[in-house]
Amino acid sequence: MSFNYFRNLYFLYPIMEDRITTSEVKKSNYVIIKNVKNRPEQRKIIDIWHDDGFKGYKVKIFYNHDCLPVKVQLIDRETNKWKTIAKYSYPHITAKEYEKNWKEYVKEIREGDFVD
Repeated sequence: MSFNYFRNLYFLYPIMEDRITTSEVKKSNYVIIKNVKNRPEQRKIIDIWHDDGFKGYKVKIFYNHDCLPVKVQLIDRETNKWKTIAKYSYPHITAKEYEKNWKEYVKEIREGDFVD
């Protein structure tokens, strides 16, 4: 198993939600359902999850009131219902701090400064 495989599994949110604005999140009542079928990089990530029993190319993302993602769901193949695949928590952190931390983390990964 490669680093990229696990990155795709556990960093699903940042890859899936690269274009959502806070105003869109608030207008949608903090829940967004996206169809990623026409976006090749994102479709490849969902294809990884298909082997784990999920189907379709729709992703449901729940946000907190700071417009940070807290839960990601996909449709289960057996029950045909939404099932949680990832949860995120932000103890005492603002959206601005999250963005700063995320950018720093991505920079470290690109430079190869990560623990296997």
